[in-house]
Amino acid sequence: MAIREKIIINIDEEGKIEANTEGFKGEVCLDALNEILEGMGEIDNIKKTSDYFKKINIENTAKIKVGR
Repeated sequence: MAIREKIIINIDEEGKIEANTEGFKGEVCLDALNEILEGMGEIDNIKKTSDYFKKINIENTAKIKVGR
């Protein structure tokens, strides 16, 4: 079963935004957060979890046939 990626965003009564990611590996979580939070203000604190430091496994299954 694949791990589901999700972003949880909480906005408190003063308008402070806190966003947490789950299921992401590596810097992909920051890319996703930047895309969602773009234009909402400055980020003043980032706490990286152990998932941030995990390597992403990429499998290349494309086959290339060269020649005649």
